Amino acid sequence: MISQFFKINKEHYKSYCKFLSKIIKEAKVLQYNKQILTSYNKTSITWNIVKSETGKKRGREEISLLNINGKQIQNQQTIANSFNDYFLTTAEK
Repeated sequence: MISQFFKINKEHYKSYCKFLSKIIKEAKVLQYNKQILTSYNKTSITWNIVKSETGKKRGREEISLLNINGKQIQNQQTIANSFNDYFLTTAEK
């Protein structure tokens, strides 16, 4: 008796999850369409939507530690100069 009750609830839970997922997807589509239609810069807002849906982060990550010739460098100016030197010598090759 109890196992049948749990089986019915499990089926109800699964069908409700599918229904809720469908509603959420439709709501996102409506919201995104509204954002695009009311936006002045449609290309920019479209890319922002794509980034948010794909999980892409905005912004930069700061490099706090760099291994240069076996030495651990934490000074931001030294790290910047090292990148600059690397790309300058790579461009010359």
